[in-house]
Amino acid sequence: MQEKEVVFSETTGNFLMCFNDDCAMHKECLRYAVGQQIAQKRNWGLTVFPTALHDGQCEYFQKNEQVVLAYGFHQLYANIPRHLRSSLRHDITRYLGSVGSYYRYDKGERKLSPEQQRDIEGFIAAYGTPEEHPFDYYETGFNQQD
Repeated sequence: MQEKEVVFSETTGNFLMCFNDDCAMHKECLRYAVGQQIAQKRNWGLTVFPTALHDGQCEYFQKNEQVVLAYGFHQLYANIPRHLRSSLRHDITRYLGSVGSYYRYDKGERKLSPEQQRDIEGFIAAYGTPEEHPFDYYETGFNQQD
């Protein structure tokens, strides 16, 4: 089996990493793969402690697989009636946590995970205009969300 190459960028922020060789899930975990890669480059960082492992399951496990990430909200509003756009934007901003987070996702500094995309598509559908690809940009990558 060929190892998946994880490219961790310092611009992704403080990603939660793992160094627990004893975890049965470590070969499939993105947090472990990032920890192995970054250990050569940094002296500190956020880490998962071995106590996160309960009955063979880690509460911070994140599958080491590539997914389709999205960002950009400009085309998202194209089919939304003008009088509903500010309400939709408010819902999305609240979901993402803050105005600052909204703009980081809009500009592509952070990428929306598949789960976040589905949730936001649900907001759009609630306004009566579901779209197949509502975000401005899509790319394949590792889901480095915390």
